[in-house]
Amino acid sequence: MSSNTTLINSANIDYSILVGKRITIISEQFPGQVLTSRIMSSSNNNLVLDKSGSEGKINQLIPKQNVEVQFKYKGQEIAFTSSIVTSESGRILVPIVESMSPTVRRKFVRFEMEKSVRLTYFDERNIKSARLNKLKWFETTISNIGGGGALAFMPSMLADDNFILMNMTMDGLEFPPLILGRVCYIHRNSQNKIVAGVEFITKENAAGMISSSMFRNLPEAIFQFNNKMAKELVEYLEKNYRNNGE
Repeated sequence: MSSNTTLINSANIDYSILVGKRITIISEQFPGQVLTSRIMSSSNNNLVLDKSGSEGKINQLIPKQNVEVQFKYKGQEIAFTSSIVTSESGRILVPIVESMSPTVRRKFVRFEMEKSVRLTYFDERNIKSARLNKLKWFETTISNIGGGGALAFMPSMLADDNFILMNMTMDGLEFPPLILGRVCYIHRNSQNKIVAGVEFITKENAAGMISSSMFRNLPEAIFQFNNKMAKELVEYLEKNYRNNGE
C-alpha cells in the first residue's frame, strides 16, 4: 500500500488530460479566498489559467506573488506552491514546480484484480428510467477495485461527467445486480488503452453526488449498493487479495 506521503515528480504527470479541468488557487492578494479557474493549456512548463475564473479575480492576480495550487489528477488531489506570472500576451501562468504532493490519502485502498464485468454509461442530460432500457451494454475488464471504486477499460473516451452502471459478480460475495458509479477521470495508458477511474455511488452518498432531478429519474434498484456492502467488499478483498493492495 502506498502511503501517499511521497512527493510526485511533476515530469511524470500527463498535463494534456488536465486541460479544461478545475484548479483552485489560494493567493496572498486575496487572503481567505479560494479562487477557482480552469486549466486552458500547459506551455513551457507553465499551467495557463482561464482569466475569467472566480468572476475575473484570476485576471487580477498580481505577478510574482506566492500561491498555493491544487488540482485533481487521476482521482487524487495534488498540491504545490508556486507563483503567478503574466506573459507578454496577457496570459495568467503558474510555473510548474519539480515536485508536488498528494493532499489526501485515497478514500479506499485499491486491489489489483483483472476481472470481467458488464457495464454501460450515460450522462445526466435527459436521462430517465425508460432510456436506461435502451442503453448499450458491453463486456470489459477492470484492473483494480476497492470499496470506493474501480479502474475499468473503456471502448471509447468519455466525458468526466458520465455515469457508469456496472454488473459484476464475485465468488462468495453477494452484490446487487447494478452498481452506479461516476467517471472521475479517463485517459489512455502506456499501452494506448482507454481506462476510466470510476467512483462507486452508494445509497447513502447518492444525494451528494448526483442532482435531485437525476435521482428522481432513476429507478430505486440502482441504489441498492450501500456503505455496508462497500465495507464488506473491502473486507473480502483484504482477505483474498491482501498482497495486491496499492
